[in-house]
Amino acid sequence: MLYQTRVVMTIQQGTAADAERLLALFDDAVAWLVARHQIGQWSSEPFSERPKTVERVETWAASGGLWFAVDDGVDAGAIVLGVDALPAAYERLGFTRAGSFDVDGWPGAILVLPVGPPTM
Repeated sequence: MLYQTRVVMTIQQGTAADAERLLALFDDAVAWLVARHQIGQWSSEPFSERPKTVERVETWAASGGLWFAVDDGVDAGAIVLGVDALPAAYERLGFTRAGSFDVDGWPGAILVLPVGPPTM
């Protein structure tokens, strides 16, 4: 028998006042990873207890690009669009910047990571 479930989420734009909501989502993700002994990605310290990370999240929240997915009044996820620091993080992982673009005031970067055998 096939069961279908319809999930309806609301998308809400965040503001600078929503930094704590975003930190709570990150803290929940850290707790989930810690419970599974997977601390290599974000360590075991909650984001809300890291002063530099709190400052970064506050900047993201105030950027105008913060959006929340809300399911029945509960935050289910978030995305921050137009974060300038994100391309630099990928560049540290080996990506190279191949270009940039702008969509209605939202800057973006085209990042490339070569795959396949190295060329000689």
